[in-house]
Amino acid sequence: MKIKRWNDFLSYIKESKEETEEEFNPWMLDEEDIRDYFQESIDEGYKIQVEFGFVGQSKYYSSRHYSCNSAYGEEFTKKIVAGKNQPAISIRIEEDRPSNKDVSDNLKFAHSIISEEADAEIVILDSDGEIRNIDGVVAKGGLFFTDTQQTEDYIEFLVKQKESVDITQKQLAEHYNWGSYETKGDLIFVEYSLEDLADEMLARDANYKDLLINGEGMGDNYWGSDYQPDLDSLFQYHLEKESKEILIKALIKEAGGLEQFVSSLGNNCDTVSYDDIKSMMEDKEGEPESDKQERKIKDITEYLIKERFNAILKKAAKGSDIVSDIQQSYGDWAMNAHADTNLEEIRAEFDDIVGKNFTYEKGTREVEKKYKDTSGNFHTYRDEETFYSIQFSNDWIEDMEIDNLEEERLTNIFEQYLYSNEMTRYELDPHFSDYGNVDDKAWNRDVKSNLIGFLKNNK
Repeated sequence: MKIKRWNDFLSYIKESKEETEEEFNPWMLDEEDIRDYFQESIDEGYKIQVEFGFVGQSKYYSSRHYSCNSAYGEEFTKKIVAGKNQPAISIRIEEDRPSNKDVSDNLKFAHSIISEEADAEIVILDSDGEIRNIDGVVAKGGLFFTDTQQTEDYIEFLVKQKESVDITQKQLAEHYNWGSYETKGDLIFVEYSLEDLADEMLARDANYKDLLINGEGMGDNYWGSDYQPDLDSLFQYHLEKESKEILIKALIKEAGGLEQFVSSLGNNCDTVSYDDIKSMMEDKEGEPESDKQERKIKDITEYLIKERFNAILKKAAKGSDIVSDIQQSYGDWAMNAHADTNLEEIRAEFDDIVGKNFTYEKGTREVEKKYKDTSGNFHTYRDEETFYSIQFSNDWIEDMEIDNLEEERLTNIFEQYLYSNEMTRYELDPHFSDYGNVDDKAWNRDVKSNLIGFLKNNK
């Protein structure tokens, strides 16, 4: 079955190549040609075993790898990875019933012609994995490296072709018949909801884990009263000019009318300012009766707003229920902004953990969820869910054997990689901000809407 699947995969690779390529074959030689080159040795009692595969990287010593100048050795493998794969042929020459005829030249001939025909580097191995030179190989009544040093039953030609072949992530997944993955072009991804990925990567009792997953509870740790601005800050930094204009009209309404409002200002400003305001209350000659009230309110409003630091207006606002509501409103907005900012810090901290280890995309989608009511009946509803698409990496399968790769779920491979590399006990340590940024324009729109509503309902 495995041989059939391997051959089917090679056919798939061939069919996947662009039509402009007339022919594709990852190996430059076939088994029949190779056996022809070794025919004299075969006739003299040496057995030739040929396997087609690729050059792999090994962290561990093996009889089928050789030491090189890199951190790891190289070995023959049938395991493939996404990206460049260097085709290799393993030719194992074994002693069966060797004659006393010297066929060393035949091995040298085969070594030379295979190297040339396959455009390959050939490394000679014995059971110790040591590199040997073909000129030192003797095949006469057995296999030797010198006239006195016999090999342990076999030598191996590891034929490493110089030209590599590209295999996409999608081809890799289809070859191993993986499940539980998503594709985007030739790339493959595993998808996890925020909750599921947090459960996989964070320690069971990690700080802020519940807030990361269920951010609605973030505001439970904040109180709006702590964020309410004083009158100086409210009028100097937060209320827009138009909001102040509507507020003055509301204060007039709250005082019981324009006359009562102006009268109350006598206790909140100096004599000169008060005289200026009272003069605005005087009727103008020829002024239509219908325009008097509107003109007086307009003039007084402009005077109060243009006054330095709105000193009189701030005094008039003291004790006002309307202004108190506005202060409370801003406190609630500031509280929520701070909570939202710190929740984003928690999410950013988690994203940073994911991003340091993987290439990923983050998004939201609508999903169907269920809940059970007090009577035990289940109901469904639609909700928005944050999810992560994590791109596959060859690192996930680096330490896995082929038998553990076939017909596996890619999510299981990913989770095994997390566990093996101690990526399942992360802690969240966000840097919280001291405050949040209120959208003052949006808040002013809300204030104006509430004030207009107050004016309409109190006519």
